[in-house]
Amino acid sequence: MSKPRPILVTGCPRSGTSWVGNIISASPDVLQLYEPFNRDAPVYLNVPEPFYPMDADTPEPLKRELDELIRLGEVSRRILSVPRGVFQVLSAGRNPATYFVLRRLRAREPFLSPNRVCVKDPIGLYAADWLAKEHDAAGVVMVRHPCAVISSYLALGWESDMPTLINRSLPENAKYLEPKCEQFRRGELDQLDALILQWQILTEETLALKKRHPEWMYIVHDRLCEAPEEWFEFIFQKLGLSFDEKTRAKVALESSSSNKIDPGKHVQHSHARDSKALATAWQSRLDPDVADQILAQATGTWERVLATLPDRPGDIA
Repeated sequence: MSKPRPILVTGCPRSGTSWVGNIISASPDVLQLYEPFNRDAPVYLNVPEPFYPMDADTPEPLKRELDELIRLGEVSRRILSVPRGVFQVLSAGRNPATYFVLRRLRAREPFLSPNRVCVKDPIGLYAADWLAKEHDAAGVVMVRHPCAVISSYLALGWESDMPTLINRSLPENAKYLEPKCEQFRRGELDQLDALILQWQILTEETLALKKRHPEWMYIVHDRLCEAPEEWFEFIFQKLGLSFDEKTRAKVALESSSSNKIDPGKHVQHSHARDSKALATAWQSRLDPDVADQILAQATGTWERVLATLPDRPGDIA
């Protein structure tokens, strides 16, 4: 029998990957690997920079580290990692795989039942092809309205990742962004323009990824917010996971209209939300002039997203 495929949940940062990864990882069959490509995480892969493009030229030690993480889907590997993890703690060592094993034990989450891993990481977007090729990963890729993503960045006080992304090759469908990239290199873009460019690059990369891996699921956050139970039931079905009553109740609890949204208290990784209100929360968070500036530059890309990606789960083959 073939082994269950690892799962990759990725997409532009602030596009809903944490919500989706959290629900998927509620399954007792899944062990979540939280943002192993994120250099701001407690422990991460030995990546030299954010949005690192895994490929044949990637250093072998990094490939082995990633292989170790994926193999944590095997219960025998997790058990063998426990004594190694204890030694790591005593020696102040650093190993991502043993860190995730010990974290699982400390949280008293199911340890023996998982038979696959879920890599939840927007920073891992450029490793998607590698995970598909080398590990036969099943992908769930999120896309979100540009104003929603950028308003979240502004509320959290985050700078763009353009200093790193500017070194990535643009996909063919994004060559129109080259003049704007040149403006960034010359220091001619302000923070808002850089965030808009970042959203465009990552969204175009997602659309290009869909052409390379059409069998994956590509989900518009706004549409997920409108019908979360329907979408998550479909996601679980496609991934071969059981969408039981406990999971259904978790989805209902975390997307209920009783979960109020306070635009003045924007919290990173807050899973309880009024999902329908969340989709348009940016309208009360953004200054109208700022929203107009975002829409003036990003509407064309967003319209192609809406035309390309499915309206409802039933539209996915």
